[in-house]
Amino acid sequence: MKNQRSDLHVSQDINRTLVRQDVKVKSIDYRYANGRVTFKGRLEKRHGKEIEDKDEVKKIEHQLKRIDGVTTVEWDLKNWKKEHGGWQKIDGGDDLREQIREYRGN
Repeated sequence: MKNQRSDLHVSQDINRTLVRQDVKVKSIDYRYANGRVTFKGRLEKRHGKEIEDKDEVKKIEHQLKRIDGVTTVEWDLKNWKKEHGGWQKIDGGDDLREQIREYRGN
């Protein structure tokens, strides 16, 4: 059974795990409370590189689930979705800011 840890300590472990997995933390927002962590945004690597491999997404998820205090991980991502236990890349998952940048040629 997992020990009771403060939300702050668990949130710090979540952030450290994302950084260790080379995830761009500014592209993804997460909330942690009562064992549940919810992610929203884009799952991408630092330096703006997309994560293209579903095994890499699985590895990130696995590492997050190993954090003491995390019992549930939920995802609401623009570029990946989890269905029937498997990960699928979502085409056209760019947010509006990225679409405008492409349109302008920046």
